[in-house]
Amino acid sequence: MRELEKEIPVLLCKLEKMFPPGFFNVMQHLMVHLPNEARVGGPVAYRWMYVFERAMHHLRLKVRNKARVEGSIVEACIVQEITNCVSLYFSDHVRTIWKKNPRYNIGGTRVQNDGCTLDVFQYEGNLRGRGIALDLTQQELNAARLYILTNCSSVDRFREAFTEEKYKENPNLTAVGLDKLMTEEFVEWFKIACKSNPDSDEDLWNLANGCSSRVYSYNSYDVNGFRFRSELYEKNCRRLKTVNTGVSLSSFTSDGEQLDYYSVIEDIIKLSFTAGKKLEMVLFRCRWFDPTKGMRSDAKLGLVEINSCSRLKIFELFPMAHQATQAYYLKYASPKRELRDWRVMYKIQPRNSLRNLDENDTSNADDFFQEDGQQGSFSVDIDNFVDEFTMSRNRSDDVLDPAEIEMIEDQNNDENDEELPEEELEDSNDEEEEEIEEEEGQEQRDGAEDDDDRIENDSEYDDDDY
Repeated sequence: MRELEKEIPVLLCKLEKMFPPGFFNVMQHLMVHLPNEARVGGPVAYRWMYVFERAMHHLRLKVRNKARVEGSIVEACIVQEITNCVSLYFSDHVRTIWKKNPRYNIGGTRVQNDGCTLDVFQYEGNLRGRGIALDLTQQELNAARLYILTNCSSVDRFREAFTEEKYKENPNLTAVGLDKLMTEEFVEWFKIACKSNPDSDEDLWNLANGCSSRVYSYNSYDVNGFRFRSELYEKNCRRLKTVNTGVSLSSFTSDGEQLDYYSVIEDIIKLSFTAGKKLEMVLFRCRWFDPTKGMRSDAKLGLVEINSCSRLKIFELFPMAHQATQAYYLKYASPKRELRDWRVMYKIQPRNSLRNLDENDTSNADDFFQEDGQQGSFSVDIDNFVDEFTMSRNRSDDVLDPAEIEMIEDQNNDENDEELPEEELEDSNDEEEEEIEEEEGQEQRDGAEDDDDRIENDSEYDDDDY
């Protein structure tokens, strides 16, 4: 604080060399006194009056009887404490000041699971809008069922059995070939294997039996604190102020490395499994971006850029809604051609939740971006900057072209010829005044002579008459 108290007057003096006097007011001068005030008074949070002024405002609102001001305040405070204490024991559906109406996950069509024990059906959400019936093609239906089966933990043992069986049939089978067989044969193979397995329960049999090709399309879906909307719905609804079509999913490769996938929701569909219990699953029809060629990241800045024109070649259109994390794609303001198709990705945090931070992990607590060579304190010598600025400005004002010099001299000569000195102007004014006085005297003399002539003529006329 003492160092700041010494440096602030010097900095203000340097700023006065750069800015005009109108720039400075009492706020710039206030910085001179702030270090001393901080040393004497300590943190400002312990000595400001905003908290007490706000409390007095609330107490004034509690007054109902101005004849008994103190009694009104005491009675209102007792009532407030009692209601707050009792409201903590209300049911969850009763909305109080402590349990306000949630923005998401309320209203709409509720997704049902009828007590299913499978992990993929444990997430509930709310669909919004009127369901529109659609029919999926056989390829789309197979892709949707395959995605659900490969992400269900109860099906993992069947998938391992399928892999062992295919390797026994063809020991030289590659990973690409296994993926192709999984896409083409696993759905029907699992249905047959589930029937012959005595350990399969009703829920697993319902999942193996499949779902109907008739699905229903909705405008939006609320799940896990997010509200997802389809791209078509946002284009047709102009009153929306937010963009909720971005989706981010994380997966792991065969090498154990995490790979993030990014996409845009084209449609929100609901599947129904009706072989046993009524089960419903919400999937997103997505347009995926290429995670290898269409994505670049900067670990130093923490930015992830997505090429909006890139496409994923694998036919996987339907991720499960509860796995998705909301993302937003921001355009570049620069008109450069190389940035025209790129978007900056930003992951959205769920509403009413904070990011989980490891309390023991303090490695990145004070981590910040700093260019190489700028370690330590950062200072700018304003004196040299002002001198350089003055020299560059003076050099820019110099005229070195002979033709321009001659033209400027001619202009100066013309201006000197047109403008007269002040002494000559005064002499010319005096001469004009003398000429005017002489003219007035001459007019007076001429007028006197004319009067004398008229008198003589009148006297001659009188003599003749007599």
